[in-house]
Amino acid sequence: MKLDFHTALKTFLAMLILPALSPNNIVSAAQPVNDQDNYQGDRVTFPVKLLKAKNAAGEEACLPANIGLRGLGPATGGQNFIVIETKVDYSQSGCPADTKLFKNSDFVWVSTEDIKEYAPNRYGLTYGALVVPFKKQLSGNKDFTSNSASVGPYIGYRWSKGTLGVALELVGYAGLTSISVPQNVNGQNTSQSLSAISYGVGLIGIIKQNFQVGVVIGADHTNANSGYQYNGKPWLSFSLGYNFSN
Repeated sequence: MKLDFHTALKTFLAMLILPALSPNNIVSAAQPVNDQDNYQGDRVTFPVKLLKAKNAAGEEACLPANIGLRGLGPATGGQNFIVIETKVDYSQSGCPADTKLFKNSDFVWVSTEDIKEYAPNRYGLTYGALVVPFKKQLSGNKDFTSNSASVGPYIGYRWSKGTLGVALELVGYAGLTSISVPQNVNGQNTSQSLSAISYGVGLIGIIKQNFQVGVVIGADHTNANSGYQYNGKPWLSFSLGYNFSN
């Protein structure tokens, strides 16, 4: 059986997407399809000093504000995530005199409660699932289509300013979509639904972790002989409040 590149790529993308869309992942908050709670590799700073951060020995110590940290991994047991300190200056830290202090390059454990209460500034790679519910074609009749939603994994870079409650993500994605191709069979107008590869780039703004403002530009590609008039041609999608990323 001969398997062309187009079919092989659609099969590969389906293998990536379908596990994330399984009922267990959809209904279970314990199996996120994004990196919201995974700080591995991220650069992190907290806008205020933390008095209950813990060192490698499990002892509470004072972490001054705006100390550069580097994430080492995701939350452990739903309680903490681990970061490693890069530079420490206690000359004007405001830490109480009777508290333990961190040294340069110490491990730091920060509770998830502190992360939620004192939203950190965060910069680094991000990933997840991207859903594009509708598209505005930029060529031909410039149709507005809502029956060709795309879903697929994305990877990008996050700039998150916790002190302002805003984040910006520049992402690229590739996934699958279903497109409708008009046909005339025995004088009757009908349509055929075809699978296609969807890909593009997006810029997503997130306000207070819930409200999104975003724009995605991309294209859908199917077999060259399908007769699809927008095959490989650009479309634009935008959102105000709708969550592109999950």
